[in-house]
Amino acid sequence: MGFLLTIMVFNYIVVYSWYLKYFVMEDKPEMPVLKFKPEAENPSIKALDGKLKIAEARQIFRSHIDLQFSLDGLLSNPGQATVQTALQIAETTRDAKFREIFGAWSGSWEQKCLTQNQIIEICSTLKPYLPAKATTMFLCKINEFYPVQESNPESNLMVVFVIANSDGLRVYCRDLNHKVVWLCFYHHLVFSPALVLK
Repeated sequence: MGFLLTIMVFNYIVVYSWYLKYFVMEDKPEMPVLKFKPEAENPSIKALDGKLKIAEARQIFRSHIDLQFSLDGLLSNPGQATVQTALQIAETTRDAKFREIFGAWSGSWEQKCLTQNQIIEICSTLKPYLPAKATTMFLCKINEFYPVQESNPESNLMVVFVIANSDGLRVYCRDLNHKVVWLCFYHHLVFSPALVLK
């Protein structure tokens, strides 16, 4: 009796999987990871000298600054000056990890980066863009004067993410290959220099 039940369950799983594949999922393309905000809603930030570092921006990130920003490489490496930069904002529309999220932007990994000083400027001057119940993400170089290896981007990239709390902004950083899956239910925002979505 147990053997027959096992066979019946197995057949049910096979048939149901076949049904899902050919009748439910086949005609439904996978939803993109990101949805861009309309171009008219995208702001820009001024030219910056690159001197400000997140570890020292306590007036901006009043609630919490991740201790990772105080590590020698992130604090002591010189920052790079930047010109006025047009930004593009996207919203997560599918559950995804950091690498999938930032991989959804076109262009090279190098082109997707913002400097620490630019992230500080965004969080200082564009606060209305930061959602209260979601996370805001940025891609940032560990050493701003070193190029990003396109075949191994995580060697010089980190993800900076900011959470707006009632007591101020909290800022964290994690590796590009961090395993956490970010749920699209919260509509997290992603900032990047203006690029075209895939």
